[in-house]
Amino acid sequence: FYPVRLLKPDPLFKDLGRAIRVQEFHAWEITRLGDDLELIASTPTCRIQAYRHRRRPIYGTQFHPEQSTKAYPDGFKLLDNFFGLAWKHWKGSVAAGPVFAVGSSRSGSPHSPQEFSANYPPHGQ
Repeated sequence: FYPVRLLKPDPLFKDLGRAIRVQEFHAWEITRLGDDLELIASTPTCRIQAYRHRRRPIYGTQFHPEQSTKAYPDGFKLLDNFFGLAWKHWKGSVAAGPVFAVGSSRSGSPHSPQEFSANYPPHGQ
């Protein structure tokens, strides 16, 4: 588990302090962000650890919050915060719900937000 510095307050990081400890398993990394994305977490060895869209509830991480443990629960809290945001934004419209991408594709760009939002939330809920 590696320390990741949180660069600015964000609802995704509610109750997590100034740094989190999360798991990293990546052979590729995102090295630049588009103009609509802002950096919200970083490390000295991988500058882009987490980002968000400037106007829409879209998030992405380079680390893997789902790979948390009882000893290192920060990823669990981050996911709990994310699903709380998803619920808040989803209430009125599926299209308004937040999108979360983990890792990167072979090209080095984040996974398509459409592929994550297409199945969220589960139909019938």
